[in-house]
Amino acid sequence: MQVQHPCGDPKLPAEADRDLSLRIVRTALLALQTAVTGPTLFEPPSTTAAERVHAS
Repeated sequence: MQVQHPCGDPKLPAEADRDLSLRIVRTALLALQTAVTGPTLFEPPSTTAAERVHAS
């Protein structure tokens, strides 16, 4: 997932953008707590229906 905007996706409705931002932050917090031994990719859980509808 590539986020063009640091706070989420401004094209999404407010509720969906907030959900995306929370998922990104939760994933980041999980990454900080996870011991890794090499390059590791952490991705937020899959998108919501609202995000898929409004994605360009």
